[in-house]
Amino acid sequence: GRMVASVNVELLLMIGLHAVRQMALAISLTESARRGDCKEFDYDAFWGRSTAMACAGQALGEMLQVAPPAEMFTNGLLAGIGRLGLASARPKRYGEILQDKPQGQDLLDKERAAFGFDHLALAAAMMEDWHFPKLFCTAVLHHENPDESGLDESDRQQALARVLELAGCVADVCIADAETRGRLLPRLLQLAARFDLPLSSVEYICSRVSWDWSDWGTLLRISTRALPEIGAELAEAAKQPD
Repeated sequence: GRMVASVNVELLLMIGLHAVRQMALAISLTESARRGDCKEFDYDAFWGRSTAMACAGQALGEMLQVAPPAEMFTNGLLAGIGRLGLASARPKRYGEILQDKPQGQDLLDKERAAFGFDHLALAAAMMEDWHFPKLFCTAVLHHENPDESGLDESDRQQALARVLELAGCVADVCIADAETRGRLLPRLLQLAARFDLPLSSVEYICSRVSWDWSDWGTLLRISTRALPEIGAELAEAAKQPD
């Protein structure tokens, strides 16, 4: 009901320490690593997707109740931090790898060949060094391909990896143009089906993430894209064969 002029214990308790931590982490990361020496690395696109994935992680954490939403926000934000680490530590060599725009397993293979490890292993190692719970570090390590994790489907680490995989796909939908979005929606529905999420829930998640992402983009001065109503597109994607 009044303007906040200072940060004190009363304010921290009102906002919540998890919210304060996630905001401080997001601001510190984006401000200190908004630009770099790797010309082939798209820093704006990286932070745009990272913040969208953070919002998706938080929304899915609330809906699926697999982990505290604030923790899922932070995990989503940091899931791709290994790519930024490689671009920062080895800008020239990593730029050479990125010239041909490799994706998925191809990118991981080229990173391992060049450095002896990939961006997922680096992200997990960085999070461990920052004293994140092993549970979340393992989830980040495997989130791009949980099918190859070797973890049992009943394992909570595997469940978290799959939530992050879904959060990443939601983020990709949010940042995509109309043509690319149409190609992503069938996969989004397949990943959501693992959690028995109906079409209406998927539409809600995408809409919620789009709004939250826009708010964070304004706060952190990150370019965002307004996601249109995609109910009809989702319904059409649901008709496609698996």
